Amino acid sequence: MEEKENITTKENITKEERQDKEKTKEGENSNDLQETQSELTASSSESLPNKPLITLENLLKAGAHFGHKKDRWNPKMLPYIFCERNGIHIINLDITLEKWAEAEKFIKAQAAAGETFLFVGTKLQAREIIEQEAKRCGAFWVNTRWLGGTLSNLATVRRSVDKMEKLEQLLEKAQSEDGEVKLQKKEVLRLTRQLEKLSYTLEGIRGMKRPPAVVFIVDIKREDIAVREARKLRIPIVALVDTNADPELVDYPIPTNDDSKKTIALFVQAVSNAVLEGKKEFEKARIEKQEEVDVVSDGKSKRRKKREEIIVKGKRREEKKKEEKIEEEKLVQETKTASAEEIAEEQRDEKQRESEEVKEEEKSAEQREGTIVG
Repeated sequence: MEEKENITTKENITKEERQDKEKTKEGENSNDLQETQSELTASSSESLPNKPLITLENLLKAGAHFGHKKDRWNPKMLPYIFCERNGIHIINLDITLEKWAEAEKFIKAQAAAGETFLFVGTKLQAREIIEQEAKRCGAFWVNTRWLGGTLSNLATVRRSVDKMEKLEQLLEKAQSEDGEVKLQKKEVLRLTRQLEKLSYTLEGIRGMKRPPAVVFIVDIKREDIAVREARKLRIPIVALVDTNADPELVDYPIPTNDDSKKTIALFVQAVSNAVLEGKKEFEKARIEKQEEVDVVSDGKSKRRKKREEIIVKGKRREEKKKEEKIEEEKLVQETKTASAEEIAEEQRDEKQRESEEVKEEEKSAEQREGTIVG
């Protein structure tokens, strides 16, 4: 019995030691991430606004030139390898800078055209910085687990997103003071677990209603499903490619160390900056276009006003002409009536004269007859 008790106590001690070790490792990883992020932010704040973030000095400090062991290399990466030291391939950073310049130009052009971006990095070194920088530049992100069909079968993923939003609304109604929906504690716990499970994988693509225009991937060996889906849909891929990967699978490969936290943070921040610069150009072009539209609309409104004024003047002229015609017709009628009355009066006068002359002739004839008789 004492031996069994000793064994159980030893097992408990070992479990506790393992848990403590895991906690310390997680703490160290989080501290390293915070340190790398603080260093990058400090360097970016100290640097001039026109000074690029990806420089030879920054790449060397971040350890971007370290590749994998020569036993794990991909022969297609040979053009990007500078040499081999202690069984490890060293990446040619001059080519890295050239490839980054091409990728940066492409990213800015796509952002300036108003296109959407998706950041993908599910390894522990990249999770936090991927989410942070994607939020900063307004891109979508996947940093926990890549769901099969995220790009190729987006309609099914959208159903899961709708389910997640409905669960959020239901829990809000259940937790509200009004109490529109009444749920038991067990039901609330079950629904919150479902919601956490869905949001764990779908939070970053909640608003993605159509496939993105560009996909940025940190490790193409780890995210091979994402690479296949993007290639199937012919979506351009910008990716960090290490010496163990195939650069031909990517449209814009950036040869660099994809395992170093500092290197990942450096490139993710640089991609985010490029997206933001492109979006600034897009907003600037949109404002200029809006101003042109406003100017054109103002010109059209002025033309419309002139046309309306001309139409009103024409209508007034027509009304005046009609009034003048009516007055002329009235005058003509008046003159006609006046002339008719004058003719009638003249005819009357002539009849009276004729009747008077007839009477005078009769009188004169009677007088003549009287004289003859006498």
